[in-house]
Amino acid sequence: MHVAILRRLALPQALIEMLDGATRGAAFPYKDLSPFLPSDVNELGVPERRGKWDGAVDGYVLSMPEECLWTTLRDWYGWSIPSLETVEAIRDRMGITDLLEFGQGTGYFASVLDASGVKMTTSECFNMGYDGIGVWRRPDFNDSAEMFAANPEKPVLISWPDPVAENVTLSLLRPGQKIILTGARDRCGLRPSVLQARGFVRDCQAFMRAVVPSMTGGLNDLDVWRAPG
Repeated sequence: MHVAILRRLALPQALIEMLDGATRGAAFPYKDLSPFLPSDVNELGVPERRGKWDGAVDGYVLSMPEECLWTTLRDWYGWSIPSLETVEAIRDRMGITDLLEFGQGTGYFASVLDASGVKMTTSECFNMGYDGIGVWRRPDFNDSAEMFAANPEKPVLISWPDPVAENVTLSLLRPGQKIILTGARDRCGLRPSVLQARGFVRDCQAFMRAVVPSMTGGLNDLDVWRAPG
């Protein structure tokens, strides 16, 4: 844990202030975050130094995954970081003001949405094996099945769905429940082929392109599906 603390302290102060300020209602536009992110990643999503990059973490070698900026940001904040574009897509364009999150991790995503006027109710996938759970917000439910059973009508945000938790996730969803997915869809669980095979229907009108910053650089889409039944 002391290594993670030192890595976070090595982040530029401007970046820390921007990310932390979003949990107090000051969501930032992606253009303010992008200068701190690597622009090139390999097939595993790990940044590679293909050109000159000043490295937001001074002295770190990007070819060593455990010393990558994305690892530091992932462990302190999350795989995806909601920006102003994310908040506007969910709250304003989708009109969602009450949202579940399954697999909240550090709780950063939920904290930013909460501070931006979207009421969040969360649970973690496994509640084990990850030191970062609850850094920003403790899960509202320790039992994910209890959260889903108590809120069958609410849409569910699932960021970078874990392939290991894929069957668990599908078993928890109620008939007709809407799920909002983000993350690198070619490297996550709940891929379109899986959902289609299970009878899920894609809401093409609710699809939002490039609105969620990824810690590997760039923006991810918001993909919306409805459970069968």
